[in-house]
Amino acid sequence: MTRLLGIALLLLLSSEGSQCNALSLKPNNDNKVNNHQSSFLSRRHAMAVLIGTVTTVVTLIQPPTAADAACIAGDTSVDCIGTYRDPIPRQKLDSRGRPISEDIHLKQYTLHPNRDDVFLSTPNSLEEAIGILTDQRLAMDSMEEFVSSGELEQAGVILLGALPKLTVAGRFVVFAVPAATRIQPFFQAAEEQMSQLEHTVAMGVRGKKGILAVAQLAILKDLSQAKVALDDFIKLAKMGQTLKIA
Repeated sequence: MTRLLGIALLLLLSSEGSQCNALSLKPNNDNKVNNHQSSFLSRRHAMAVLIGTVTTVVTLIQPPTAADAACIAGDTSVDCIGTYRDPIPRQKLDSRGRPISEDIHLKQYTLHPNRDDVFLSTPNSLEEAIGILTDQRLAMDSMEEFVSSGELEQAGVILLGALPKLTVAGRFVVFAVPAATRIQPFFQAAEEQMSQLEHTVAMGVRGKKGILAVAQLAILKDLSQAKVALDDFIKLAKMGQTLKIA
C-alpha cells in the first residue's frame, strides 16, 4: 500500500511541476501577485486530487470483512438477495484428512438477531454430495418458472437456499473424486455463474434492470448459463464416482 501511495504522490508532484513550468513559459503579462495566486491554486488542486487518490486506493485494497456482511449464507430473506456474505467455513477433517460429516453452524450474531441461525448439512459420501447437487439443479428449474411468471423475489429466495448447499457439496466432490478428473475448474466455473446469476436477480428485484420483461430476459439468460455450468460439474462428478469405484 505504501508503494502505491508513493507512486500516486510522485505522479501528482510531477504534474504540478509541469503546470508550473508551463506558466513560466507564457509571456509575463501578469503581475507577480497573479502568478503567486495561480501557483497556490495549482498546489491546492494537486493536494485535493492526492487526498482523493489516497482514499480511493485505500478503499480498493481493503477486502470485505465480517463487519461488511449484510447476511449469513443460507438466510433466505428477500433483503439478502445480492448482498455480501462471509465465506462458508470448510468442512472439518479427521485425523486421516477425511471430511467429517457434521452440520456447519452459521450464527446470526448481531446481523439479524431476530432470525434463526443456519445449519448446513455436510455430505458423508460422494454419492450423497452428487445427490445434493442434483437436488439444487432441480431447484433451478423451479427458479425458471418463477422468473417466467414475474415472481423475481421468489426466484431469488430459492437461489439463496441453493447456493450454500452447492458450495458445501461441491467442495466435497472436489475433495473426493480422483485428481485425474481435473474437476476443480468446473466447480469454480459453476460458482462464478451462480454468483453472476444472483447479481442479475438482485438487480431485477431492485428494479435496476428497467421494466420487468427486460429483467426476466437477463435473468433467464444467466440462469441458462448457470444450469450448463452446473450440469457439466455434475457430469464430471459422476465420472469421478465411476473412476473411484473402479
